[in-house]
Amino acid sequence: NTPLLWKSLNSYLDQHPDIKSKFILRFIGQIDPAVFKSITDSGVNFTVENHNAMPHSQLQEQLAAAHILLLIAVPNDPGVITGKLFEYLFCKKPILSISPTNSDLALILEDSRGGFNADFTDLSAIQDAVVRTFEAVQKNNFLPNSEVIEQFSRKNLTKKLSEILNQMV
Repeated sequence: NTPLLWKSLNSYLDQHPDIKSKFILRFIGQIDPAVFKSITDSGVNFTVENHNAMPHSQLQEQLAAAHILLLIAVPNDPGVITGKLFEYLFCKKPILSISPTNSDLALILEDSRGGFNADFTDLSAIQDAVVRTFEAVQKNNFLPNSEVIEQFSRKNLTKKLSEILNQMV
């Protein structure tokens, strides 16, 4: 749960009413009710939607239509890398990530230039990540490193696994 993120988003959007009028924070799938309580408790005044789980093809359409992808990792567990990270990277949209700064997820995000990360408890870093993410969209200057991202394709990962297995034989 990331109350500092909700407050940072709210503050940024209050300063940018043109963006706020179009902004929708859209969750898809099963979300812990505590997240919505945290959003409400933070006093946000932007649109929040929650959609049930949907077929992968529909999810891909939603991701393609999004301008920013939100990724909230597991706090206090820097070794956890969610599969959602890789799906998001291949969308080549800015990822606004909240995860431990020393996490594997944060390192991959940095190496791939796939988005902006901040730690759960660092308000200043969260505010900076929010600003940088929105600016990347507004200025249309988001340029992820496709070569790094391609390393995580199923084709390349399968090839690497095949090479490892062949070395074992």
